[in-house]
Amino acid sequence: MAVHRCIALFIIPSLQRGGAETQAIELVDGLDPARVEKHVVVLDREIDQIARIGQSGAAFHHYKRSSRFDLSVVRRIARLIDQQDIGVVHCTLQIALFYGWLAIRLAKSRPRLLAAIHTTVNVSYREELFDRLLYRYLLRSCERVIFVCRTQAAHWEKKYGECKGKSAVIYNGVDPDYFNPETFKGQGIELRRRLSIPYGARVIACIAGFRREKGHHHLIQAFSALDGKAHLILAGDGIVRKDIEHMVNSMGLSERVHFLGTVSDVRPVLAATDLSVLASTAVETFSMAMLESMAMEVPVVATAIGGLAEAIENGETGYIVEVGDVRSLTEAMRVGAEVVGRAREMGKKARRRVQEEFTRKLMVDKTESELCGDWRLINPDSTVL
Repeated sequence: MAVHRCIALFIIPSLQRGGAETQAIELVDGLDPARVEKHVVVLDREIDQIARIGQSGAAFHHYKRSSRFDLSVVRRIARLIDQQDIGVVHCTLQIALFYGWLAIRLAKSRPRLLAAIHTTVNVSYREELFDRLLYRYLLRSCERVIFVCRTQAAHWEKKYGECKGKSAVIYNGVDPDYFNPETFKGQGIELRRRLSIPYGARVIACIAGFRREKGHHHLIQAFSALDGKAHLILAGDGIVRKDIEHMVNSMGLSERVHFLGTVSDVRPVLAATDLSVLASTAVETFSMAMLESMAMEVPVVATAIGGLAEAIENGETGYIVEVGDVRSLTEAMRVGAEVVGRAREMGKKARRRVQEEFTRKLMVDKTESELCGDWRLINPDSTVL
């Protein structure tokens, strides 16, 4: 059967190792090049994951902006739209939507516009102001607004009626074969040895950037109440790392809290881990770190924010606690880490849940359907077989 190819442009703010950026790269990488011709525009300097774009078969365009709203970059994107006969523009996060929306208005052609929104509660009033005064109006021009969980979609539809009737929920997804716990057992054991974690100690991990909204301060407070056999691994970096290091030292926890910095591959970390924790106080919507942990058979303790509870079945694949409730966070960590057989059972259930509902293939297939709903041919007189 003949298959038409659509030409899609993906605008991504950066290729740093963050949830939204990683999800966008997973999407681009997974799309079938026989169905979708892929172009990627990146706006910022951070291109940590550039190798993955190169391997995806996508054409990469690095249009570095000199300010938040750089109109010269808008003009370059508009030219790209016309030169490559782009049929659909997919924008990850609100700032990418600004550039995509303006570029379409400068271009001669009029491709379809899709927005992928990854935030729920903004971390600052400034970002909230941008949503209210600018981005809500840009959403009106979108054919489809893609959300990553039901909770987020409901929040935005209530807040901005412009989203109603054009919302689609497509969960983030991971590749269970890539996150295979059996493959990394040896590397997990080696990491424990390298960190001088005693045999039989229970290991808790938090994989998150060191930003205030990630709740590391609550996590350290909760961890300090656990017995001395538990160890905590912190993977990530950021502006509050020094504050957290000082907190750890002042509380006498430095021998049991391990700072790894930025980690290019989280699988060995998760293979060394009994329990994963997300203590976020804002922003978190549908965490990639959560899905990666679950796929590696690691149960997750997370705060009740965004759509985390849509993946974590409380008491079955992990635990959900209220935001900022350090006492409940401590208790969930204690039960999750110390009841060995229970943690293993929960981890296996967590992986099965990912395999059934949160795979990369499901995410890619559903997004491809949105991208190519109105086929745009490379050549109207030819098809790709």
